[in-house]
Amino acid sequence: MSCFPISFAGFWLCLAIACATYATGCIFQRHSQRHWIEAEYFKKRGLDLSNMTFEDAWEIQKWLAEQEFPKTLSTAVFFALFKTYSIPSISKLLVSTGHMTTSLMSLSRRSADTGLLLNNLIIAPPTSKRSIDAIVRTAWMHRSFRQSGKISNDDMLYTLSLFALEGVRWVQRYEWRCLTNLEICAIGVFWKKIGDDMDISYAVLGDQTLSNGLEWHRALEIWSRSYEIVHMARHPSNHALATSTMNLLTAGLPVITRRFAAAIFCHLIGPELRNAMTLPDPPPLLASIVTGFIELRRFILCYLTLPRSDRARKLYLSPFPSQLDSERYHSLKYRGYPWYIAPTTSHKVRAWLKGHPVPGPSFHEEGYRIVDLGPEELRGKGTMEMSEMYQAIRISRGSE
Repeated sequence: MSCFPISFAGFWLCLAIACATYATGCIFQRHSQRHWIEAEYFKKRGLDLSNMTFEDAWEIQKWLAEQEFPKTLSTAVFFALFKTYSIPSISKLLVSTGHMTTSLMSLSRRSADTGLLLNNLIIAPPTSKRSIDAIVRTAWMHRSFRQSGKISNDDMLYTLSLFALEGVRWVQRYEWRCLTNLEICAIGVFWKKIGDDMDISYAVLGDQTLSNGLEWHRALEIWSRSYEIVHMARHPSNHALATSTMNLLTAGLPVITRRFAAAIFCHLIGPELRNAMTLPDPPPLLASIVTGFIELRRFILCYLTLPRSDRARKLYLSPFPSQLDSERYHSLKYRGYPWYIAPTTSHKVRAWLKGHPVPGPSFHEEGYRIVDLGPEELRGKGTMEMSEMYQAIRISRGSE
């Protein structure tokens, strides 16, 4: 009889030791990848962050996007795009094109094209044809708007700033750790080069005094915030874009859950964006639930989950071109409408089970060419101009 309490206590002691050992192992493993990357960089470049190259920056931010914070960073890119809709000069132009508010199918095409351009630009190796084609196509589509004065340099710089800033902000808010100075520097170096390739001027930042990506990132954050204070304001076009985007996001959900998902979305974007886009405040109880879920996720990731291995990294791009055309690629994922999805039996069955349209000719089942992405009326256009831009960027990136 006297042995039972001792055995019972011993069981819980062993369980506590096992849990503590596992949690310690998770923490160690989660930090070991970051420490290894930092050690490799400092071994190669020294302690001076100004020595970081575009290739270095790409490798670090690719690891962050594929293995360390894939869900948060991919979501942050979407919200960065969404945040541009809070600036009337930008939202009015987007509404005027008719691509984003006429129908969900049209908006889904625009969303798919933008996502593919960004994924190829960010994930593909910087000297690869895929990456250069993506930045060239993006720059070319914006060129006519910039030349006509419909898009200002400040609008372009603000959009660029959101891609550089929102990922850092989202990781700080929702992840198990914040980004290090080295990682923020890499993000700064990467997006500064993207802006250079798109001929965006940094004169408003005083960039001649900024010696590394970290300093550039900090200067960009100060400027971006001041831009928002002046230019973020309510406008009907803001609301139109916000409503269309929310309808697309919730289109694949059961009707009963759509309002709940929309309320969560409104909570995540924050009060400033809700005001600029004339969106309702979420119920206080919902805000508390979401906050509790975020804290629970943070705890689980830090203490109970091992880091992603290289084999488990998130795939954003199809690594191989279409078998019928070496310049065409198929999309791996879609939302609502299967743009550029291969018409395989498994894809068709999954789409049918979800109640989505099935992949087919109307959704370009043959895949996409990067230089054709964008509005349908621009498909196949700009070949000569893009060829010249391609050569200039290829040389600047040291591509053979």
